[in-house]
Amino acid sequence: MCYERHETKTLSLPKKHPTITNFESAAISICSNTNAGTIMQAPASGRSLDMSAKPSIEGVDPTKSDKYGEPRLCRVSLARAPAEILQWVNSRARIADLQNEVVSRIWAAKPTSNIRIDQLRSHMRRAWSVAIGQRIAPATTAMTCVERLIGHLSSEEADEIRCEAQLIRATCLLMQDDNQSALLIAQSSFGAGATPRLMEIGALICRAAQWKLGTTNSGSATIPGFPRGAPAAPSHASIYGMAVDAAIELNALRLGVARRLSLDALRMAENSAGSGSDITLFPATIQAQLAYEQGALDEAELAIRERLSAVRSSGSIETSMRAYTVLIRSSLYREDFEHAFLLLQEAEDLSLQRSWPRMTAGLLLERVTFCLSQERMDAALSCAERLERIAAREPARTGNALDVRHYSQLAQLRLNIALGPTDDHMAALSQLHRDAAAAGHLYHATQLSIDFVLLLLASDQKREALRIFAGILRLAAEAGIFQSLLDRGSKSLVLLREFCQYCLKHAESSDLLPYATRLLAAGESVHRDNTPCKSAFRSAETLTAREASILRLISNGSSNKRVAQTLGIMPETVKSHVKNIFLKLAVKTRAEAVFRAKSLGLIWDRP
Repeated sequence: MCYERHETKTLSLPKKHPTITNFESAAISICSNTNAGTIMQAPASGRSLDMSAKPSIEGVDPTKSDKYGEPRLCRVSLARAPAEILQWVNSRARIADLQNEVVSRIWAAKPTSNIRIDQLRSHMRRAWSVAIGQRIAPATTAMTCVERLIGHLSSEEADEIRCEAQLIRATCLLMQDDNQSALLIAQSSFGAGATPRLMEIGALICRAAQWKLGTTNSGSATIPGFPRGAPAAPSHASIYGMAVDAAIELNALRLGVARRLSLDALRMAENSAGSGSDITLFPATIQAQLAYEQGALDEAELAIRERLSAVRSSGSIETSMRAYTVLIRSSLYREDFEHAFLLLQEAEDLSLQRSWPRMTAGLLLERVTFCLSQERMDAALSCAERLERIAAREPARTGNALDVRHYSQLAQLRLNIALGPTDDHMAALSQLHRDAAAAGHLYHATQLSIDFVLLLLASDQKREALRIFAGILRLAAEAGIFQSLLDRGSKSLVLLREFCQYCLKHAESSDLLPYATRLLAAGESVHRDNTPCKSAFRSAETLTAREASILRLISNGSSNKRVAQTLGIMPETVKSHVKNIFLKLAVKTRAEAVFRAKSLGLIWDRP
């Protein structure tokens, strides 16, 4: 066995077995990423591979990168049956994707008659782990390989493997936010080969897809033939299903039920898999969102931060959006704007890395809303344009009720309303509200109702605005909604002050006065405590258009001379602008200026 990149290094093999029969001589290329890979090749010598011995490579660690920053290429001599190959991979390889690819390619090269059903099931378990861990391509490759190897099995065994392969494919589509396709594949799996375990998984995939599509209500999934009753022991599917039910209840504004379900799911996950396991992420982020909504911002942030690394590495789109939205809104509410924009940039990078346009769109909507609250119209317009471009590129395939186009329309509406409200804006906002409510997203519809109230206030229809807000506040008090009513910053405070005066004159709303007063006090205390932070942020906002252009070019690595050539100005003028930028951002170097400007959302990398 040898390990090589630009040179060959020898791997010592144990010498316990002096003889062995060569297997296949053709090498099988295994790619762990697009740039590099691992090559597995049959041995040229007649020596056996002892699975109990630890292979040693002279001065080389296969799990580390070479001097070029890429995973190394290695040649591994294998001569035993697939069971021993699988054992070696399980005990030696550290990367799940590599394990999956190694076994898939080796099995693809072996006669199918040598593959046993227990080996296929072991491979399926690995494929589930890879798929749930957001490694979609290796999981898909594994399923293609498995389906080629079931010809020699009995019809019953083949049907079971084929059904499970379909469910793994549906899971991959669900992770990619292609919910309609995931639903169709999961529904088609309820037939031959569907064991009770697979039926439970299939029902969960259907329910999760229906929830994301906005076509489900609270209660149990109604899947033909789905076994009723709780499983004897909590499985990952039952835990995740309970968390999905909690998310559905939250959308329906039944926050008490959502809290109970998500807490039970979290405890079951911690007891069965440990507090740091990936299965805890979804219920934990729901718990954090509920804590945030109650105004317990410290509790919400703590619950997410201790799991943020796992969210970044293996969290689903729903988990990631929920976690980052809570952190970003908490920072914005406390007026820690620099930290909020750092989180926004980090979340956008994750969404682009995972190819989640819906998450990118939701984050851009957050940028637009904040920039409008700070009266930064140019920045809000730029974000809205970026969002519109993403919506134009994204095909209408996810079927999600709150899809990219919904976020784009809402961002454009909020921008247009800030520029000057019209009756057309009211009609468009009402339609978005009806669409969200019809899809069961009452939590989001409540936030759209606040948009409508603010639109009426801007249109000098104060009495109607306060009458509608009274209904919103009554619903919020019953459901336990608190923090969302304060997320609009100074606009929320103006609305609450007006409503408190309204309650004094209208007896039918006087019972809401204590709740409105509590909301107003909470918002004013944060606004008062963070005035210095806000003033510092506004001083940075005074960058001129020319200064922002220069800083953007500097962030791309341009020198002062190159900036001058690009903008058609003198280098001395550029130096003068750079000095002003340093003063306004309170920095001393160009790198610090770029970092701080990106942290404050003054410049960013355009998609």
